[in-house]
Amino acid sequence: SVFTRVENMWVQEQKLLPDADGSVRAGFGYSVAISGDTAVIGAVWADTEAVDAGSAYIFVRDGGSWVKQAKLTAPDGAYQDGFGQAVSISGDSIVVGSMTDDLGDKSGSVYIYVRDGEEWTLQAKLTAIDGNYDDRFGSSVAIEGDVAVIGAFGADEYKGAVYVFERTEAEWAQEQKIMLDDQMGVYFGKAVSVSASTILVGMPHADSPYQSAGAAYVFVKDEDYWRQQAKLVSPYPNEDKQFGYSVAILGDTALIGEPGYIPYGVNAARIYKRTDGYWLFQQSIVGSGTVSGDYYAQSVSLSNGTFLAGAPYHDIWYDLAIGTVYAFTVPVTYVSIDIKPSRKTDVNEIDLAKEKSIKVAVLSDVVFDACDIDSTTVQFGPDAASPIRYSVKGFDRDGDMDLLLTFKTKETGIACGDTVAVLTGEMIDGTRIEGSDSFTVYPCP
Repeated sequence: SVFTRVENMWVQEQKLLPDADGSVRAGFGYSVAISGDTAVIGAVWADTEAVDAGSAYIFVRDGGSWVKQAKLTAPDGAYQDGFGQAVSISGDSIVVGSMTDDLGDKSGSVYIYVRDGEEWTLQAKLTAIDGNYDDRFGSSVAIEGDVAVIGAFGADEYKGAVYVFERTEAEWAQEQKIMLDDQMGVYFGKAVSVSASTILVGMPHADSPYQSAGAAYVFVKDEDYWRQQAKLVSPYPNEDKQFGYSVAILGDTALIGEPGYIPYGVNAARIYKRTDGYWLFQQSIVGSGTVSGDYYAQSVSLSNGTFLAGAPYHDIWYDLAIGTVYAFTVPVTYVSIDIKPSRKTDVNEIDLAKEKSIKVAVLSDVVFDACDIDSTTVQFGPDAASPIRYSVKGFDRDGDMDLLLTFKTKETGIACGDTVAVLTGEMIDGTRIEGSDSFTVYPCP
């Protein structure tokens, strides 16, 4: 089902279903991902080219309804390939994992599809250069732009590995294989996520410091090499808590699930924040009414201040696990901003032909200090531009220092006809901010 947020309430928008000719136990919904108005849904046990070969469905929002745009299958699909085990989407690119596809028995593979208009075509099939028996390559997948991250938790006798592929024009090439040097535990790569130049990898059976307490690892791009930046562990580690079973990252915020069974207490999802290259635990989020055994936070996702955590075994009814998804939001502080604060007139005009950059001031007041904004999280305009520089200066003559941010005009996405632009970001303590200002654009045809 697809849900949309209306003010502070989540409302079911539509229930999505597979084709009527799908197999009875296709596993539709085994994996899901969404980007804008496009959703991809894995049906890992669908009988397509063969029994349990698998498929993935693509739905797009058309007006107020979601309609099927395509059904994807592997052209070389075979018995129990598990195509649709994991899915991820970024714009017009989709990656689908098939972890039991056979380079060697259950070595795994990944398929990349791209959209042109309304047509989806296979762009590449990816396999590990050193793929081997039972690697489970494609058990977890993530894509952003031209970077695809593939988990293979079965590699090297289940110590696990992560593969990074990069696209140049329409060609994909393996860029790096990531493994741990001082590994204690197994299943590295069980979960992966990527955001800009940062990769987050879950290892739920890491012995950190207890058996299967779990861990998550952060890697950052340093020129042409991905290096480890941090190892994250639960603030409350214990045996078999499986911290890192699920992971999600967006900018400088990481959400990590800890769904393992524990005899007392409840499971949780943990939020971590990065400041100046250092990651610190910020908060735990717990589902109301959950108990250990619900496997709360077995899946997690985050986007623009919204956190989702799945509990697949919550609400047991006559031995049937109905399951529940919990949504959490971070409160927003609304702030005052001023586009082109040094202008000499009250008329706020942006000349798209001549102005290569746009300055925006975030104004402090008696209760809000704009200097406490984490400038690395700030985004402005329709295309969510990041600032190219910032400085501190007073603008509104109230004695407070304000934050001045400069953006490249082309990167903001501001165009003829636009009259309002929004700025979003976070404070150093994680509080979300949002502000807007009006303007006129010229010259326009």
